[in-house]
Parts: sequence; structure tokens; C-alpha cells
Amino acid sequence: MSSLQAIKDNINKKIKSGRSSRSSSSNKSNSSKSKSLFVQDFLEETDIKKIQRFLRSKLFIDKNTLDNRVKYLNYIQNNLKSIKENDCLEPGKSKDTFTVKNILHLEKLFSSKGTNSIIYKTSISKIFGNSPIATKVMKITENNMNEIKLMQMVRDEIIIPKRSKHFPIMYKAIKCDKNIPENHKLLSINELANGDLSGLIPNILEDTKLFFNIFAQTLIAIGSFHILTNHLHKDVHGGNFLWHNNNEKGYYEYIYNGKSFYVKACNYNIMIYDYSYATEITGKKEQISDYTEIIPTFLNESFSNSNSVSPPKETKDKLNSILDILMKKYTDTTDYDVFSYIIENILIPFNIVETKIPKKIIKTFRL
Repeated sequence: MSSLQAIKDNINKKIKSGRSSRSSSSNKSNSSKSKSLFVQDFLEETDIKKIQRFLRSKLFIDKNTLDNRVKYLNYIQNNLKSIKENDCLEPGKSKDTFTVKNILHLEKLFSSKGTNSIIYKTSISKIFGNSPIATKVMKITENNMNEIKLMQMVRDEIIIPKRSKHFPIMYKAIKCDKNIPENHKLLSINELANGDLSGLIPNILEDTKLFFNIFAQTLIAIGSFHILTNHLHKDVHGGNFLWHNNNEKGYYEYIYNGKSFYVKACNYNIMIYDYSYATEITGKKEQISDYTEIIPTFLNESFSNSNSVSPPKETKDKLNSILDILMKKYTDTTDYDVFSYIIENILIPFNIVETKIPKKIIKTFRL
């Protein structure tokens, strides 16, 4: 089978399997199988009024700006500084709970991804309101260690220098060096998202401007991952793009190869997630495939789900035209810059981003 046919078959498989319409945030019957723990899920689990007031406060509402995310990262890391990178899980005070040095508390098993990883709702001692975070508990495998390494690089080289807002933050990683169960040895302590792309898309199909704003952010997130980490993602689907609520007003400026384009701030910030299958970039075809394979999520079509609703015809036609452009470029062996191609042949000509300098620029990101 040719590489081009393989990628076409993979896209069709995603549509037919219903992968693009899977919702982690809007379908409660599937929430136990979700790969991520979302803020809303935490709120539904707690009845502590003080925490609820804190989560409704302006401090919490504005916490998802990049500046405040970095400040909160520093705050969390300061409260975890007594935990060493080789510390281990120990039994908690109640059944099926765990702790690390009685500082990090894994309070409730929330979701699992087969036998590869499980996610716990987590709190940290002495933090006001026990603001929700999540701990991913894994075996020490090559893929999992690869993800930890990439998330550390994203945190230290991208998030802290504020080079991009399109990545989630890992606060700390722990690799136990003692004789405990293998599937409890590796911990990734992460910030929470509000939901994922698969759950978001069905709710914004009729809002064309918002729909393509989210689409632009998603392509930019993929491009940012390629450029800033020099890696392919290789597991692109709606469940691996998370979102935060966003309250900023104005435009974000992106500069690549000396040229600027602008994306209007909306209610959602899109972040690329789950790097366990990522590999270093060796060619352009693989980069193109990361872009093509997210299209089924935005088409929101599933042959296995009679309730799935497609976008309006004009939007659907636009997405299919974009997919055609990407597929034609997949066989191109000439020397070209993939993200420049995305900007010049998709983002700008399809009016998905703006090129005119807006009145208010919130932040500038240089890729």
C-alpha cells in the first residue's frame, strides 16, 4: 500500500469509527474512559463551598492567561519542591488513595487509558482551595518516558519563556526508584483543561467564525509542536487537543519567517496534548499527515453515530477543499517549509486568519 493511500485510509477510518465525534466533556457516560481530567468534572465531584467560591473568583477566571499560567506553575512547583524526582507513591489515608510524602495527594481514580495509564484527581497540601490538578500514573516505558521528556521541554523551553499558549503544562514528573508495582512508578503532575476538541466541535458547528477560529488555533498548535519541539505528533485526533476557557480580548500575533498573521481571541484556547507517540521530524510527508488527520474531527461525521451532525454545507466544502490541498502536497518531494505552506495556502487564502494589523494585540508569539 502506498503512503498516500495509507493516510487516506487512516482519515476514512477515523470518520467511520466515530473517533471524531467522541466527547470527553459532554457525554457523562463515557467520562470514566476519558484520557483527561477536566475542571468541570472536578466541580461536579466537590461540595466544598470555599473551593467553589474560589473557582468562581476573578483570580480563577483569569488564571488561563499565559502569564497567570506561568505564575501558577511557579506557585505549584514551589509547593512541590520537597518532593524529589525519584520519590514514590505510598498508600493514602483511605482506601484506593495514594500520597507522595504526604504533600501530593491522589484522592480519586478518575479515568484510565487501558493498562497504559490512569489519572487521579489530585490535591497539594497547604494550597488555598486545593485548586484541582491531575496526576497521570504510568509504567516506565519508552513511549511514556518520551512523553515526559517532551512535556518537560515544552514547560521549560516553550511555556516558561512564553513562546506559545498552545501547550498544556506538566508541573512535575516523578520516577520512582524503589520496588513498587510497575504501573505506579511514573507520575506526571499536570494542569487541568476544561474539555477537549471532540467535545467542543459539536457545540460550535453553526458558529462559522468561532468554528474556523478553533480550526486556525488547531493548525497553529500542530505547527507550533513541529517547529518548537522538532517532533511529529503522530496521534492527531480530537481527544488529543484540549481547551481552556479564555477571557482575553483583542488579537494574538504570530510571526513566522519574518511574516505576521493575526488570530482574534475567542472563548477557547486550544492546546496540543499527549506526546507518547511523537518522533523526531525526518520528512515533510509526516508533517502533512499531522494536519490532514485532524480534519475528521471538524467534519464531525460518524457512520456509527446516527446523531452526529455535519457542519453547514459551505463549511464542509471548505474543509474538504483544504483536505484536497493537503493531500496533493503529501506527494511533493521538493524542498519547502511545511508551516509556511499551511499559512500561504490555507490560513490566509481561506480567510481563516487576518493579515491586517489590528488595533489591539494581546501578545506576540514568534515561531
